[in-house]
Amino acid sequence: FRRDLAERVKGVRFAFQDLSTRGLSARRSQPVEFNLRGADYEVLNAHLAELKPGSASVRHRHTTEAYLYIVKGHGYSLINYDDDPFEVVEWSEGTLFAPPRWAWHQHFNLDESDTSRYLAIQDTGLLRTMRLHNIERHSVQLSPEQGADLLRAAVERGAVHGGHAAHHHHDGSSVVE
Repeated sequence: FRRDLAERVKGVRFAFQDLSTRGLSARRSQPVEFNLRGADYEVLNAHLAELKPGSASVRHRHTTEAYLYIVKGHGYSLINYDDDPFEVVEWSEGTLFAPPRWAWHQHFNLDESDTSRYLAIQDTGLLRTMRLHNIERHSVQLSPEQGADLLRAAVERGAVHGGHAAHHHHDGSSVVE
């Protein structure tokens, strides 16, 4: 048992090291996603996603609970239920947040010259075992320009959340220009 566990841990460490040293290209047309699927995890699953400079993730929702830890970069996420107004979570390296289950969400990288990465940990295995797992892509995918408009509207409504009350970053830039 211990040898099996040690091999699993070694594999996970190698996978993360491999991803960080591969030299992922910022010119990719799709966000990069890396999944830890080397073992049959029954409850939790994790993946590391990368957003290219100035880009956005797919707008989607899922039945899983998800904790997102920002490994690199800064940006924001738009979150809402169907026709409800958007809420915004501002994030930067070190931020941990959890979009509500089955809420629509889309992530936006504000850095025009570098990638952003986040680690997502979800209870996918548990929900698959219970036959409750579902993920849905929204029929309307927001562009970075549309996201910026919705961000400004959320700021005016006071619907921005995150650890930066003044919405300024360590480099002096602001979330809302």
